[in-house]
Amino acid sequence: MARYAYHFSSYPRQGIIPDLKLKDWYRAIGTLQNEVARDFLLFLLLTGMRFGETRKLKWCHVDFENKILVVPRELTKTDREHRLPLSDFLVSLLQKRYIYRNRSEWVFQSCRLKDKHLGGGVAIVSRVRAKSGIAFTFHDLRRTFLTMGEKLDVPPYALKRLVNHSVSNDMTGRYLILDIERLRSHMSRITSAFLELLDINGSDMKEWKPLPEADLTEITQLLIPLNGIRIM
Repeated sequence: MARYAYHFSSYPRQGIIPDLKLKDWYRAIGTLQNEVARDFLLFLLLTGMRFGETRKLKWCHVDFENKILVVPRELTKTDREHRLPLSDFLVSLLQKRYIYRNRSEWVFQSCRLKDKHLGGGVAIVSRVRAKSGIAFTFHDLRRTFLTMGEKLDVPPYALKRLVNHSVSNDMTGRYLILDIERLRSHMSRITSAFLELLDINGSDMKEWKPLPEADLTEITQLLIPLNGIRIM
């Protein structure tokens, strides 16, 4: 923790990345030589997930068939399983990461050791900050996601479900049950809004073109021997 404080203390805290700065931020992460790091930062922004949970994701947590991320309770801060619906763009990002996984069990693997997940990320953030001039932390990406959800009038309880906030003291949450597809519609709206602000469209979208259905089935089958269990 002291290492983080040392590197981050010289930067003024913004809390979120403003809409007008998102395109500059995206261009800056595009200059990173580590493609895993680029996808990792984009994934954090588009899911609002916590840094520690995301870097420890394994392929056995990805349900490609149903387009759901299943984060086990032992990885979550709330000590409960988190089932996150994925937008089509996020599925495409994960498909790309799987193709280039180099047989690693980690979704975001270390660039040096395939049997390890991505490291602390301090150097990654520092490079993007230097290139973009935008002061941000990993948690600021989570705040930016939440802010976008609020701008799009995503119901508060649905937004809490998407980022796996505790709802134990939320009386509405005790009685309201949102199915995964209703949550997916909110996730897709948030993703679309970010893609527009990041200017990921036109020719850029070719990089994120979803795999054909046949290839997706093959990926699901390949995950079985990789993880020793069948994807849900």
